Amino acid sequence: MQELSEAQFAEKVEQATKPVLVDFSAEWCPPCKMLHPVLERLDLEFGEQIGVYHVDIDQDPGLGQRFSISGVPTMIFFNGGREIKKLVGFRDYDTLKGEVESIL
Repeated sequence: MQELSEAQFAEKVEQATKPVLVDFSAEWCPPCKMLHPVLERLDLEFGEQIGVYHVDIDQDPGLGQRFSISGVPTMIFFNGGREIKKLVGFRDYDTLKGEVESIL
């Protein structure tokens, strides 16, 4: 899973040729820390089919504001550069795997 900055957002998400999952989280957030290995596993399993990125809302607050992130972790799925689904809060691997498979 790659870190994503505001400067990279257009290239990596809006211009992506495959679906993208962006995790908006913060270093101080315990559920975010629990989610990180789940997302890493998804990236290993589906990395060829879907981009998986992480945004630290404290490092890039502009992206958090742009997507109205009011709680972390928040995961947003994009396809064709458009937001297609938003999930707020921790999700286990099986739940997120199902979400990824439904988008693919």
